[in-house]
Amino acid sequence: MVPPLPQLDLSALSGIAGSVSIAFWVAVFTPQILLNFRRKSAEGLSLAFLVVWLAGDVFNIVGGVLQGVLPTMLILAVYYTLADLLLLLQCLYYNRLNASPTPTPTPPSPPSPEHPLPHHHHNHNLLHPSIPASHLSPVTPLLPPTPPPPTAPLLSPLLTILLITLSGLAGWYLSPHSSSTPPPSQTFSPAGQTFGYLSALLYLLSRIPQIVLNYQRKSCEGVSVLFFVFAGIGNAAFVVSVVGFVPAGEGDWREEWRRHLAVNASWLVGSLGTMVLDAVVFWQFVVYQKVEEWDEEGWDEDEMDEEEEEEGERERRNEGRNGARNGGRNGGSQAER
Repeated sequence: MVPPLPQLDLSALSGIAGSVSIAFWVAVFTPQILLNFRRKSAEGLSLAFLVVWLAGDVFNIVGGVLQGVLPTMLILAVYYTLADLLLLLQCLYYNRLNASPTPTPTPPSPPSPEHPLPHHHHNHNLLHPSIPASHLSPVTPLLPPTPPPPTAPLLSPLLTILLITLSGLAGWYLSPHSSSTPPPSQTFSPAGQTFGYLSALLYLLSRIPQIVLNYQRKSCEGVSVLFFVFAGIGNAAFVVSVVGFVPAGEGDWREEWRRHLAVNASWLVGSLGTMVLDAVVFWQFVVYQKVEEWDEEGWDEDEMDEEEEEEGERERRNEGRNGARNGGRNGGSQAER
């Protein structure tokens, strides 16, 4: 039996935002893991970014246990830590795999008098010795092998975001909506808040190595934009779910709402701060993508300088030709005189 549609009020909107944030946080590491697997490389990611993020996840679990948050938040924090650890191990594996030296071919041994090299007087490709002799056939063109076309993504980014949002809505719709659900703990725990703020600080610091690496490379190649888009949407939905919390008690709802914000203040700071830094990474994606497109079109600075030099050379040649013509004309007129 399909459950009836609950009444959409501020409390329902808070629940929807919380369910959507969980959906995006569950899927946040998937785009980057798939991108690394398809490229067989993790060159674009900063290991310091992942290590500091993993430390933030561990502090998040400790702070959540001490603060007494909802069990779903603890389960999500544990999943977040395991997924982050999986991504880190994948990056270490590909970095070590790509850093291994390639075996160098052994040079052929010199011919001995007993076994001289056979003399072949056919199938010699003097122009391209590295290309097999089959290319000498008039049927087979002498062309270098073309690289395989890039693999298209399974789903478009907008469609992926829409599907994850719908899954969050479905999760909220199918979950029980009764007043008997125990509210989160409003007891302020100094130890839990300490670990919560340390987790927020580590989350903020984790983005800096990645931003610096992108700036040094002037590129975001190897980094999935959906990785940071999912994190940003999840953090934004989490902030909405916390701010939109409606107290269910009969006392002063303002005091209970302020206490609720104070209990979740460390997690709010971490989410808001990482949203700002994730926006910086997204801005880098936009800027460096334009630079790469300009480079592909031949509008980089080096080629522009070469074009200017060629234009100046052509102007100097034209001036020399005009000067020679004028000189010839002046000489002819003097001879006539």
